[in-house]
Amino acid sequence: WDHTGWIAASAGPGRGKTAWLTSVFNSAVADRLSQKEDLWLTEQGPRRPVWINELQMHMTMDRLGGCTPGGRSAYLQTLAKAPLLMLDDIGSGSTTEFKRTALQYVINERYNEGRRTLITTTLTPEEFSDLIGKASSSRMAEVCGEFWRIRGPDRRLRR
Repeated sequence: WDHTGWIAASAGPGRGKTAWLTSVFNSAVADRLSQKEDLWLTEQGPRRPVWINELQMHMTMDRLGGCTPGGRSAYLQTLAKAPLLMLDDIGSGSTTEFKRTALQYVINERYNEGRRTLITTTLTPEEFSDLIGKASSSRMAEVCGEFWRIRGPDRRLRR
């Protein structure tokens, strides 16, 4: 992986997609640090790479919903503008129309800005496309091509 594009991995639970893409995420951060490049400096100021799973994202949006004016918008901007973002287990929880729209916004903003993105999901590529909509799905297909399909048994059940 050249650290400039997107990767989307799809598999059932326990197949290793999160472990794999977390190692890619960590490798990208380590490479930037070893090259003395400031991964976190953007035109809007310092920003950090973000690793977040769907549950954390939804809980944060729910918590911010009634708290502060613009709280959700600021949070979505943080996700959209992070120089490197890993969205883990997208589609694993219940989805409201607001949450679907928020995910579309983050994906579209990251696509438009050319920001590196890693995504894991238990959904099939077709189900993921239904979740994010045809336009966002088309943009993702352009920047990451095919979903990586990870096959095999649930490694957690083999213990």
